[in-house]
Amino acid sequence: CVQEIQWLAKDNNYNIRGVVPLSEVAVESSDTISSCLGLVHHNPLDLLTSRRDKGLMKLAISSAGLKTAKFVRIASKEELQMAITTIPELSTFPIVVKTPQGFSTTGVYICHSLEEALKAVDTLIGEVGPDGRIVQHVLVEEYIDGIEFAINLLACGNKDVVDFIVTDIWKYSKN
Repeated sequence: CVQEIQWLAKDNNYNIRGVVPLSEVAVESSDTISSCLGLVHHNPLDLLTSRRDKGLMKLAISSAGLKTAKFVRIASKEELQMAITTIPELSTFPIVVKTPQGFSTTGVYICHSLEEALKAVDTLIGEVGPDGRIVQHVLVEEYIDGIEFAINLLACGNKDVVDFIVTDIWKYSKN
């Protein structure tokens, strides 16, 4: 694929300066293609899976010094029950149960009881997720009440200077 892109660029005098994913499922591919093409500006590949896995994303955000909701990754209803009894932030309902690789609020359940949480885990694990992959584990996280926004932006730079453009802002409406 990358060789074909390089040939097309050379044959048509294209100066490829970036690869932009037009959907969530293209994020990993666009980062990989950008790197293979040797483009100056692309996301670091060591964080590739963090851009599509909400659990790994939270760990990356946390390691950068930002606060995130307390969460745990589980693979069974038994692990859910253990998490609820051992992690204080998860012992009070509501809690959130979600697939780690969903889009927006797809595969996200706000659970007001243990029964709802168990049902959400049962519904998600083993099913085909929104990204086409089999869901092998879910995230259980503390519920934080309030208005939630999603902000998409384009950014480039280094650790000292980052230029960015906000492309769109979405206010979530959750039921």
